[in-house]
Amino acid sequence: MSRSALPAAERERGGKLDEAERLMKRALAIDEKAHGPDHPNVAIPLNNLALLLKKTNRLQEAEPLMKRALEIWEARFGPAHPELAKYLSVYAVLLRKTNRKAEGEALEARAKIIREKNQASKQTN
Repeated sequence: MSRSALPAAERERGGKLDEAERLMKRALAIDEKAHGPDHPNVAIPLNNLALLLKKTNRLQEAEPLMKRALEIWEARFGPAHPELAKYLSVYAVLLRKTNRKAEGEALEARAKIIREKNQASKQTN
């Protein structure tokens, strides 16, 4: 978590979701300015903001942020990176909550394959 996101996380834990959202948007803007819009460090606050929006049942607002975080991570690290599996699983949950079960299941299956391949490579090393 970036330094700029710490106050937002504290507000979220304290139940101050409106303030947390404002701070998360600010942290995202800071990270985008510092690193550029497609940097992996931007994917983290994007995903955090999306999770907060999901938590407040604002799924339509959360989805493009989650999708963008996933695209950034995949473009930077490739389609088999272990962190990608985490983003795929989180996005899959959101898709299922928006009645897109087949899309969610496909992403979860992809995440599972990535995890299994990475686990197998750890065992052979």
